[in-house]
Amino acid sequence: MLTDNTIQGLKRKVTDYWKADSDSKGRANNLYLRVRSSGAKTWHVRRLKDGVLLNKRIGQWPTMSLKAARQMTLSVLTGSITDDSSLKAVADEWFEQRIATRYKRPKQVRLYLDRIAPTLLAKPIHEIDRLSVTRFLQGYARDRGPVAANRLLAIMQQLFRYAHKAGYVPDSAIAPLSRSEIGGEEKARERVL
Repeated sequence: MLTDNTIQGLKRKVTDYWKADSDSKGRANNLYLRVRSSGAKTWHVRRLKDGVLLNKRIGQWPTMSLKAARQMTLSVLTGSITDDSSLKAVADEWFEQRIATRYKRPKQVRLYLDRIAPTLLAKPIHEIDRLSVTRFLQGYARDRGPVAANRLLAIMQQLFRYAHKAGYVPDSAIAPLSRSEIGGEEKARERVL
């Protein structure tokens, strides 16, 4: 059974090697940690199905914690996460199913979705972490202003809630983010009539 201390103590070797995780009773749970010769540590779900080895990379340690890797393994093995759908693919699906048919002005939401960084859009949605989204949105706030950043945060939170409910991710990585971390509080304008 892997623990955080065990993982921290794993040293790199000349060649890559694997460490298997298990449950508290010592039974294999199909979660493996691959320690690369470079020292990088990546989480994989491995299992033999119909004579074929499934080897799916699900994240990198320490970005993905041991607890999160175990939850992701369960999701992969139960079929709730079956592919490496990119953020863009899930965003397009969400837009077509939830936004285009229900909003009066869906083009506004599409404009915000198109402004998400290409590096985030290309990543599998289950590999996107809170820190990378926070850094992107803080940069967006500097470039476009706090109001625009807060709107994009709200749209991305809706998107990640959909991804969670649809089974693309075990939980919404950006749910805890609020305006105070991204664009700050918005100030009302004074209007003269």
